[in-house]
Amino acid sequence: MGRRCCRGKMPKGNGILLIFVLFLLFLLFIQRLQIENLQNDCDDDCSVDVEQEEYVAKNALPALSADAERKQEPALEAAVAAVTAKEIGPSAPRAAVQAQCIIVRTNLYDAAETGASPPKGMEEEEMRRLWGEDYENYKAFYETCASETAGEVLIYDNAYIYAAYHAVSAGTTRSMEELYTDSDMPYLKPISCSYDTSAEGYLSVCYWERAKFLEMCGQFCGGQVVHDTSEVKVTKRDTSEYVLEVQISNEMVTGEEFRDAFGLDSACFTITDLGDKVRVVTKGRGHGFGLSQNTAVRMAKEGTKYREILLTFFEGCDIKKLKES
Repeated sequence: MGRRCCRGKMPKGNGILLIFVLFLLFLLFIQRLQIENLQNDCDDDCSVDVEQEEYVAKNALPALSADAERKQEPALEAAVAAVTAKEIGPSAPRAAVQAQCIIVRTNLYDAAETGASPPKGMEEEEMRRLWGEDYENYKAFYETCASETAGEVLIYDNAYIYAAYHAVSAGTTRSMEELYTDSDMPYLKPISCSYDTSAEGYLSVCYWERAKFLEMCGQFCGGQVVHDTSEVKVTKRDTSEYVLEVQISNEMVTGEEFRDAFGLDSACFTITDLGDKVRVVTKGRGHGFGLSQNTAVRMAKEGTKYREILLTFFEGCDIKKLKES
């Protein structure tokens, strides 16, 4: 009787509240997917000092409990070394590679805890093919950096952080809260990276035939014809000059969506109509959030230790060493 009563005579206010709560949960789910897409972006854009190819990862993440005090498993540290090898080149200084190991470990633990896809590592045969006669030395270097930082992770408010990184910033890293206003990532904030403006790959210039450019823009409008570049306008940027919104005819798209569609190095771009051609100039490589690998390398070369490098880019976070049981 009690259940039938509740089902048939739920107060109107309770029903509205339930709908509101479900809507909030849906928004949080969508935001998580968007952040994971940004994180996956690093696989293509974030490498330093050596050209890395696309690698098919077969490194299985060991089964882990969510207990932050669990014993560190050798298999996990091997995964940290393999993923780090994909994300930063072996000619980077030790402190920069150590910092990347902690980023990787944090993201592996976070993925295990949340059920997200973990970052992918390099297979041994890929290392052998890429490094040749340097294979043994390079592999030992990554394993040593993982061992030297074993168990260390980045924590904010008692939880693993979103340990974002990119190859080269546009001169300043980005604030996540400017892109997603309801995100709880105050540690991802604008950090000046003056070294990046002189980095290789900082500036990229692309040209499109005007008709082709307008045709590609039309894809955002359900195939509707975009007649002129005047219908394509950057309407909003964040404080680091990355594009947040582009208006194409009557449609609004994000800077990251526009970047993906045109294969741009970053969402910090400008569009110029040159008559029969359209020029797009981009600054930086990658999404611009978190640690800039180029600046981390420069800091390491100047003698900055890995913990200081990390706390520069993830201000307000703690580096915690998980205890062995």
